[in-house]
Amino acid sequence: MEYEEKIFEALAKIEFLRQQYSQPNTASTAPTNAAVTTIKDVIVKQQDKIPKFSGDARKFQEWFELFESAVSTCTSSLEKFKRLKSSLVGNALKQISHLHLKEEFYQTAIDIIRDEYGSVFSAQYAYAADIIINCAAVMILPIILDNLPGSVKDQFLRIHEVSKSDEANKQLEALIKFLGKENKIKSTPSASRFSPSSERPKFRGGATAKAEGFPNSSQKSRDNHSFYGNQEPEGNHSCIFCGLKNHTTFKCKKVLSGEERLDLVQRAGACAKCLRRNHVAAKCRLQTKCKHCKGSHNSLLCGKSDARVTSTLMSATGTGGSENLHLRDQANIASRIQGQANLATGYAYVSVGAGAELRRILLDIGSQKSYITTKLAKALGAKPMDREYLINHTLGGQVSEVQEYRSYEIKLGSKSNPEFSVSVECLGIPVITRTIFPPVEKLEYKLDYADQVDSPKHKNIDILIGTDQIGRIWLNESKSEGLLIALNTRLGWFVFGRKEPPCRITTTLSAFQEQSSESSDKQLSESALAASQDVNLTRDIEFMFQSELLGIEPPSDNEVALENEKYGEIFERGIRRLPSGRYSLKLPFNDRIHTLGDNEKLSRIRLRNLISKSNPEVLRAADIEMQAYVANGYAEEAPPRRKGEFAHYLPIQIVKKAAPENPLGFKVRLVKDAGARSADLASLNDVLIAGPNLLPNILGVLARFRNPPIVIISDIEKAFHQFEIDRSHRTFLRFFWRPGIADNPNAPIKEFWSRRLDFGLVSSPWLHQAGVKHHLEIMRKKRPGEAELIAEILASAYMDDLQIGGMNLVEARKKAKRCEE
Repeated sequence: MEYEEKIFEALAKIEFLRQQYSQPNTASTAPTNAAVTTIKDVIVKQQDKIPKFSGDARKFQEWFELFESAVSTCTSSLEKFKRLKSSLVGNALKQISHLHLKEEFYQTAIDIIRDEYGSVFSAQYAYAADIIINCAAVMILPIILDNLPGSVKDQFLRIHEVSKSDEANKQLEALIKFLGKENKIKSTPSASRFSPSSERPKFRGGATAKAEGFPNSSQKSRDNHSFYGNQEPEGNHSCIFCGLKNHTTFKCKKVLSGEERLDLVQRAGACAKCLRRNHVAAKCRLQTKCKHCKGSHNSLLCGKSDARVTSTLMSATGTGGSENLHLRDQANIASRIQGQANLATGYAYVSVGAGAELRRILLDIGSQKSYITTKLAKALGAKPMDREYLINHTLGGQVSEVQEYRSYEIKLGSKSNPEFSVSVECLGIPVITRTIFPPVEKLEYKLDYADQVDSPKHKNIDILIGTDQIGRIWLNESKSEGLLIALNTRLGWFVFGRKEPPCRITTTLSAFQEQSSESSDKQLSESALAASQDVNLTRDIEFMFQSELLGIEPPSDNEVALENEKYGEIFERGIRRLPSGRYSLKLPFNDRIHTLGDNEKLSRIRLRNLISKSNPEVLRAADIEMQAYVANGYAEEAPPRRKGEFAHYLPIQIVKKAAPENPLGFKVRLVKDAGARSADLASLNDVLIAGPNLLPNILGVLARFRNPPIVIISDIEKAFHQFEIDRSHRTFLRFFWRPGIADNPNAPIKEFWSRRLDFGLVSSPWLHQAGVKHHLEIMRKKRPGEAELIAEILASAYMDDLQIGGMNLVEARKKAKRCEE
């Protein structure tokens, strides 16, 4: 604002001097006061500037308050009307364009604008339409990415900066622009490749800065409700600096400066120490020092090195550039969704054995898999055939939940041709969609419509046929009428599209609920941001002088409260109590789970080296420890890994500790290395959420410990092992061992998986603390009379140790007994 005021002052002085020279007779009359008055008038006019309003109902309230404040000093309705028209653009201006610029029409214009954009319904509809845009883009984007060649897809993810705040429709538009540029490049032989960015991030404190805007899993390929986790990650082993695969990053001779290399490393999501992808320098085990600044990063990335020196690579054309794709215009996808559209629904007889039921199905060529509701599968008596693991992304894509589903084989029969039936394999899920779709429209042709049934009993979608099974029923015949298309299948004619132009009533079909709302003609090209409430005085003043940023900057929230709420929700979704009374937990995966390697080969090599390098006494102690580990139920033999199953193996390492009381003079503990990673793939700890620290303040614990005269001290035996791991997540805790290796050098390798929460997992401390707190909170509700004792335990329990006290021996014994119970 200071800068703008200086500009206005300068312009005012120039104008004053110009008037002086043009009117020499009056130049000597109070020049200083005239100049000051002119300057103040210019500044006041600038401060009274009204922001433009284009018809976005989400921003109406803030704009209207600014407008009223700006015209409050005007006494003439005509002047107010002029200011109103000058502040409106786009669709908002069209609403009052038919009114002549007269005083008597000012109030009419205000009423029109307020009625059109000032209602709560208008704002709700604007937000709903924005959700439609993002939902449509979320469904379309992964389909396009999945069908692109791998090299083109990788190049897009390297070049395009995608931040967590980007909406899916922005990503979709960026992808379309990128493909257009690629097409031009390939059609022009002499066209050059992308060049490195001129914007180079700096090191802060010698640590690797987090790469802003680099695609994470929320931009990776996924369908509209799940990511298929039954594929092994292959990893990108290409050179980070040039993108070629015929050499490693350390053997590239691309001429780049240190800052340019750092920029490329950050965009690749690689480590600044070892230059490997899919982990950060903070979790890297390589100990390195930069020879230029002695910082903890690779010397090739140091900004203090000579500019644009040759690194250790061969020359290569084409680099993964950092060109920013500026998205000025958003695709108005919502306008395509408005209006009643038909989906390819129909009825077919579904059976497993003798009986058959008429159920409604949906053909979806955008789905990679076929699905059936578990309720229908159980009603038909279908037997599970196989297991599949799906990764469901929740909480805005920040959290990944791995769940196990069963597949079923069913038969589909035509309602008009009893002799036809075909077997299809579907994956059982709880719900396909809760929306009840209306019957499809008919073409002018007389056809056997699959969705034409008199008084159907079941109107919900119970089966979805995707691209994996749709070929079994497809016939190469179609008919169309306007935008309505009918496709012939062995189950009848399926119709989709729409026959009439978009109507004024929009039915929003989503995973939330079915909702009808009256649409308007206003543009929906601006991005939706949450409107702030309870804005303090400082922000109001700042907002008045920076009204050009209206609706652009989101409000600041209490990040700590949001984080705690998010972590609590993650934990509650994964915990359940078993009939035995023990709690079962799921591993909390973050949004980078798709980068997890399987480590099977690495685990076998590490086991072989461990056995060959350990002395017989240590190996015998380790074998006894492993047999006890399995006998106690902490681990069990794992079923063989199915082809393509998403799994992870943990290398075993032996930790030896001196123990004079032991006959051997030492004791061993087997630790699973959850930080082990294969080249350019993430370790298990890299894709787990560490969670917050739930431990109480240690000073408070010690102070309470010294307060009572009698103290009770206890600990939870094998605290982590008290929590069982959900069976669907045990496949990520596989490991190899040779039972009986101490006595038989040729003992075969067997595959195990952990049944209990393991040491070495970055999320284990949080899960243990949250589990104990969860149990005590349940006990507090069940036993309100002991709420005081439970509160004392919550405040005094530190990890697996408990210290409470009593004022006398009777009270202490009573508390100890209650804790045991």
